[in-house]
Amino acid sequence: MCHIVPNHDWTLIEITNVMVFHEAHRRQGQGRSMISRVTSFFPNAWFWVYTYVHSQPFWMCMHADGHVQEVVTPGWPCPWFDCSACLPHRPHAGWGCRW
Repeated sequence: MCHIVPNHDWTLIEITNVMVFHEAHRRQGQGRSMISRVTSFFPNAWFWVYTYVHSQPFWMCMHADGHVQEVVTPGWPCPWFDCSACLPHRPHAGWGCRW
C-alpha cells in the first residue's frame, strides 16, 4: 500500500506511506513492483519521497532504477527509537526495523 500526493497539475508527485504489511512478503519485490506500477501511470511526473534512514536503501534502489527522481532524507534518525539502521549502537535496537 502507498499514497501519492500530487501538486495541482500532477507534474510533481510525492510517494508516501509505502507499506508491505506481511513480513513474509518483504524483500520479495512487492515494493519495487508497486512503485513501478504507480510511476508508470504518470510518465511525465517528477516523483520524490521523504524518507528516514532505515528505508533509504530501498529508495536509493528505486532512484537508481529511475522510478523516483529525488530522495530526501532528514538529518536526524527516524522516530523509531529502536531502529537498528538509524541507531546501531542503541541497546535492544532492531525489533521495529528490519534492515
